[in-house]
Amino acid sequence: AAAAAAVVSSASSTTTSSAAATSTTATTAQTDAEKAGLDLSATGLASQSLPSAAVVLVLTTEDVLRIRSNAYLATARETTYLSVGAGAVFDLAGNALPPAVGTDALLATSFVADATPPVLLSAVLTTLSNRLPLMLVLTFSEGVRASALLSGISLSMGGAVVQTLASGSVQARSDAASSHMLNLILPASLTDTLRTLGLTSLSSDVFVDVAADACLDMTGNGVSAARLAVSISTSIELTPPVLRSYALDLTLNTLTLTFSEAVVGASLDATAIFLQSDSGVPRSSTQLLSSSQVTQPQPTQIALTLSDRDAAAIKALPFLALSRGTTYLSLRSGAVQDNVGNMNANTATLMMASTYVADTVGPVVVSFLLDLTRRVLEFNTSKPVEPTTIAVSLFTLQSAASAQPAAQFRLTSGSVTALDVTTKRTFRIVLTPTDTASILRTPNLAVSLATTFLSVAAGAASDRVGNRMQAVLPSGALAAVNFTSGSLASITSSSSESDGAWPPWMLVGIVLSSVLAGLALVALVVQLVLRRQENKKKPQAFRYKGGVEILPPTPPLPPRRSQPFAAHQPPALPSHPHALCVSRGTSSDQLLATQTDA
Repeated sequence: AAAAAAVVSSASSTTTSSAAATSTTATTAQTDAEKAGLDLSATGLASQSLPSAAVVLVLTTEDVLRIRSNAYLATARETTYLSVGAGAVFDLAGNALPPAVGTDALLATSFVADATPPVLLSAVLTTLSNRLPLMLVLTFSEGVRASALLSGISLSMGGAVVQTLASGSVQARSDAASSHMLNLILPASLTDTLRTLGLTSLSSDVFVDVAADACLDMTGNGVSAARLAVSISTSIELTPPVLRSYALDLTLNTLTLTFSEAVVGASLDATAIFLQSDSGVPRSSTQLLSSSQVTQPQPTQIALTLSDRDAAAIKALPFLALSRGTTYLSLRSGAVQDNVGNMNANTATLMMASTYVADTVGPVVVSFLLDLTRRVLEFNTSKPVEPTTIAVSLFTLQSAASAQPAAQFRLTSGSVTALDVTTKRTFRIVLTPTDTASILRTPNLAVSLATTFLSVAAGAASDRVGNRMQAVLPSGALAAVNFTSGSLASITSSSSESDGAWPPWMLVGIVLSSVLAGLALVALVVQLVLRRQENKKKPQAFRYKGGVEILPPTPPLPPRRSQPFAAHQPPALPSHPHALCVSRGTSSDQLLATQTDA
């Protein structure tokens, strides 16, 4: 008997799956068969009565697993072919069996399908390459199909079911080399739940329950029901990083965050950072919108360089980050993750800055444009500036960037407006007609883009904390980024309106409005006088204490009628002059008094 390599093929083709095996001939003695390690009794035939042409191959456990893990191999007689290579089998005379490979592979004459259900052997909770999310690795007695994963697998911790893993809630993956291992990628929500319950590598009360037929092997046999304790991998670490402190430097425009453990700087989401002026209802607050650079001085620290936009937003607010006591930060969950993949949770309370460096850098003008037609000079600054501190008289136009330019003109006055009230970095100066005319009359000054430069004296403005504006020296004067020329004629025609002087048509309107208002007032006075005189002719009434009203004498009453008064009429008045008649009213207890000349 010669050791041979037998090949089991799923079709009559050259694609094969090797299976290591041991062979023997039927004519060998029982002792030889035992020596080869063959279980001849498993065939149901006595070893001494085997025909000489029969060979029994007892497959190893590894080979069985590999065959059963293939969804297309040996699932029925039609998918079971045998290939035998040259020199694999010899007869007793030493003649080699002709090879049967490829299209010559032999179809099985008899086939007994796998009817043994897979059994769950072990369960391990781990991570993929030491990174979240969590992965539950289930090992079965044979290959199972990840695509046939059904509901009926659940995790429990502390005696309570944490979550049932439905087919749509997990990502099932089978290792191609060993499909008897099923990897279930758990959803993030389950990871959060296990983290809340305190899962660690030392946990011992986690179990997995697999219902019958929860998953299938390659031939469709459902798994047997089982309950196993879950082994927790030492690679699992579910503690989220926590913000411990932070430092804000408004001179360098940096924000340094310090966490409870090592974090991944590249994972930082700057938009999850909020700054506000108070620990309660804030007077000023802002959200970071971007970051220009992120570095890690230490594994537990992230240094964030604020973008110009974020730095300007902070420095433009009136109450925010003026001191350590007006600097509070909150960090939204999911802003950063540790080396395993745990995301930070919400900061429990607003945190005051542990280190605060005030802004000590003064602003500076970085660009400008000039429009002499509209009499406008617009400029941008490097940081927010308070509009009320801008001194127009410290701005000088010059014909070149030189300490001694050929022509220059220093502005005298003008109205200032902030074009961006949020960042306070863009401003407009409306020039006076006098300054505009002087600029136009100055030879070689502001006649083109090449002859339009701006220098600014130190202290021309201040930021919110009083840092004075830095100078733009004449030798380093800024060139205009845009220029529009003007004319003296246009300046003269528009000066009255632009300076606030009223044009003639507006003056006429004001005079007419004043005259009409005066006439209306006279008419009102006359009406009041006439009404007062009319009221003097009417009887005047006065009131005694207790609410009794006394009326002045009235004209004589007509003679008394012979017939009696109706029940609702008051009694007849006496004829005595100035008599006082008091009667009780019908609708109230108020006493009415009437004075009359009978």
